[in-house]
Amino acid sequence: MMYDPLVKTVGEMRTVAKQLLPHSFPQKTRQDEADIAVLKKREILVDGYEVVVYFNNAHYGDRILETLQVYGRYFSFLPFYLVCKVARAFLGDDKLSLVEVIHSSAGKIDKTCKKIYVWTLYYDTDGKRISGPFAENATPDNYDGLVFLRTQDKDIKFF
Repeated sequence: MMYDPLVKTVGEMRTVAKQLLPHSFPQKTRQDEADIAVLKKREILVDGYEVVVYFNNAHYGDRILETLQVYGRYFSFLPFYLVCKVARAFLGDDKLSLVEVIHSSAGKIDKTCKKIYVWTLYYDTDGKRISGPFAENATPDNYDGLVFLRTQDKDIKFF
């Protein structure tokens, strides 16, 4: 079997996210979440692109949320095939939602701007994939066989 660094990274990050679940928001404060964020983030090389990935689990009582943030280390935008490849590696192919946001460390459109691709996946307490709370207002989309919902960034509250 050929060594696949993406598969290895996904396995490690999923394990860490599960271990950190009791220490993550909303079980803990947003400040506690910020304190452990570095443990949930990695820079990886995928198809020649340096990509930053942030993977998180959050327990909301009747559901668990998995969130994957993907953005380019040196690029403002990433090829969408690459974004989908990373999402599939982490989250699979079913019940995914995507919201795309532009972030700037300066708070304005400048050279620090990055498009952040935020993928979400919800589970019920039995571990079954379920539609997320924003599914009703989302737009169905499809890219290269990956079916997902596009959520508008105005519907999501980022902290």
